[in-house]
Amino acid sequence: IGNVVQGLRNSLIFHFTGHSTAEPEPKDSALITYSGRVAAREILELRCSTLLAVFGSCESGLAMHFQDQDEMLSIQSAAYYAGVELSIGTSWPISDPTGFYFSARLYEHLSSAVESSSRPPIGADVIKAYSNAVSDLKRATNSEVRDLSLRCAIPTVVPDNSEKTFKFLDWAAFGLVGIDSERIVDSLAQGRKRGGLH
Repeated sequence: IGNVVQGLRNSLIFHFTGHSTAEPEPKDSALITYSGRVAAREILELRCSTLLAVFGSCESGLAMHFQDQDEMLSIQSAAYYAGVELSIGTSWPISDPTGFYFSARLYEHLSSAVESSSRPPIGADVIKAYSNAVSDLKRATNSEVRDLSLRCAIPTVVPDNSEKTFKFLDWAAFGLVGIDSERIVDSLAQGRKRGGLH
């Protein structure tokens, strides 16, 4: 549990792959680790300085029991409320191949952005990488998924053909919560220069 809490609090990028549950009492929604549960109520107590938290686990972005909430609360949004700038989660259960392919493509896109700019990632990079990774899921063929799995030394039973691998429920599960603070700061500065903001 300590590694999850520490990583979420202090990492530039935090990634959780595993199991999670969404509960009718949203603060009880939790990441499931070998050493116990990390509930949304615990995440809400953290003071995070993380740019990106990726929760590659089932229902990590699912907010339940709306009648008792005035804000959507899930594991994903709890991280955002605790200070994570951008948080990715899922609205329903996902398969392991879906989570793997999305994550691999997300980080490939993010890595390309960092390499081409020679600086650490910023919010705009994350947003673009997320959008591209979802698009990749929509278009991915069995051959592409198989090739990526083999490149990463992951055994696969995906056939080698040009059929689409993922369906709507695969790629639509992923959601992004947060803001690109760099862009907001730039917009505010531009507004002040033009005399529009006081």
